[in-house]
Amino acid sequence: MAVLLRLTSYSLAFFFSKSILVISIIVTAFLSYANVPFLAIVLCKVVFAGFVFFLFEEEKLKQKLVFYQNFGLSKTLLFLISFAYDTLVSTIIYLIFLQVGS
Repeated sequence: MAVLLRLTSYSLAFFFSKSILVISIIVTAFLSYANVPFLAIVLCKVVFAGFVFFLFEEEKLKQKLVFYQNFGLSKTLLFLISFAYDTLVSTIIYLIFLQVGS
């Protein structure tokens, strides 16, 4: 629980999720432009996050997580914080497209 209270945890999770966020922003912008409901966008993000989570079970990618685990971040916590960032960015993009579309 103490890991959640450190600012380092959030900056490391953001550093980890930068590459994932780029793909996510593109998908969110496309789905928002197509007037897909927000719940469907979040469901798409959950499936994508689950796919990436299980993708990191591969030994080669698992080695990339050692850096974050040395700071006390578990794989689950790292992906949950990344998903929270992703949802926040998706909400902002969706609201922007909602304002532009009306």
